Amino acid sequence: MKYSLAILALCLFAFTATAQTDEAETSETTKIEERVAKLKEDLSLTADQESKLREAMTVQVEGLREQKMKIREAEKAMKEINRGYHESLKGFLSEDQLSKLREMKPSPEERQSKEKEKPAKGGKH
Repeated sequence: MKYSLAILALCLFAFTATAQTDEAETSETTKIEERVAKLKEDLSLTADQESKLREAMTVQVEGLREQKMKIREAEKAMKEINRGYHESLKGFLSEDQLSKLREMKPSPEERQSKEKEKPAKGGKH
């Protein structure tokens, strides 16, 4: 019975993920078509230019989607690395030391203000 429930849950998850992907792709296609139509009118594009613009936008959207997926995967990996680090601390720090370490950790607001103070990477000085 548990096995059947697990399979059912997995199938439901897969179906939901597929439906969300289809919706996202349909939304992206609609946005591309809207942008192409607007630019066709605003720029008086020829049919050939319109076709090339649609293709360029599609390549852009697909490339950005792929990069976003890579970013999400990297963020998950970094969280896992941090989780492992914090677990390892429990192996050699006392509860008192762990408590003090948590208190030393800057708040999200403090981290955000520090990030704003940092110069942009690759920026000119």
